[in-house]
Amino acid sequence: MIKPPQLEIKRRNGYDLEPAEKVIEIVRNAGGVPIIAHPTQKASYFFKEETEKYIKMGVMGFEVNHPDMDPEEKVFFDRVCDEHNLYKLGGIDHSGLLGGYHEADPGEGYIDEENFMKLYRRELG
Repeated sequence: MIKPPQLEIKRRNGYDLEPAEKVIEIVRNAGGVPIIAHPTQKASYFFKEETEKYIKMGVMGFEVNHPDMDPEEKVFFDRVCDEHNLYKLGGIDHSGLLGGYHEADPGEGYIDEENFMKLYRRELG
């Protein structure tokens, strides 16, 4: 019997986390669009220095507008998406009991209609 290669699985908050490459592959194979949410140092999930690595893995976009992103981060990820023809997303998380991000201004964090429609129509892939 041949065993499949073992993937390095990390744990966070009690959950097993698959490597990013595997998650991106699964999402794309299912017809989905893998997007990096909260691509900021503040969120401690992703760093600007790793942007190219994730693009090579097959990421199709980045969140470019979130209340926790500072103006420099928003400009950086907006430019990355333009340069690589990637989707731009935004949104306010649902966190806490029954969801909702109550500290944020509802006008912050959203994406404009043009970028929403690009994703809706799958114009970029």
